[in-house]
Amino acid sequence: MMKKFIVVLALVLAMLTLLSCATDEPASGDDATWSFVYNGATITPGEEFAAVSEKLGEPSGYYEAASCAFDGKDKIYTYGSLQISVSPLDGADIIYMVTLLDDSLATPEGICVGAQKSAVINAYGKGEDKGSSVTYRKGKVDLVFLIRDDCVTSVQYRYVDAVIES
Repeated sequence: MMKKFIVVLALVLAMLTLLSCATDEPASGDDATWSFVYNGATITPGEEFAAVSEKLGEPSGYYEAASCAFDGKDKIYTYGSLQISVSPLDGADIIYMVTLLDDSLATPEGICVGAQKSAVINAYGKGEDKGSSVTYRKGKVDLVFLIRDDCVTSVQYRYVDAVIES
């Protein structure tokens, strides 16, 4: 009986330790911002596109146009159900937004296009709820779930630059 009590007590203490470490604040390292992993490439808005472009391979689609917000051209690369928007910032092509286009891709927490808004809140917490979107900020990246009729219509990882707030 005493052994069972000690085992249960140890499990409770371990759970409490894990819960006390959980926080909404960004941690150091890779946890300090939102990133999306696709085919082994970690894609983080705010970082240079050149660092991941080789790992992604050839895009299935490409579009470019003069940027409305920056000096140069904005570029949109499509890799199947993933879209990466790249903008010219500080002389480099910077990943500005990563968009999951359909339900074939999901966040690490399992949220994809078509998920219920309640599933987003269960997975991530309350967030900044604007009715048509729910946003979670980590560092300089927002994870945005666009919502229509209580259903996720788009999942976006957006770079939050000091010059342009989304």
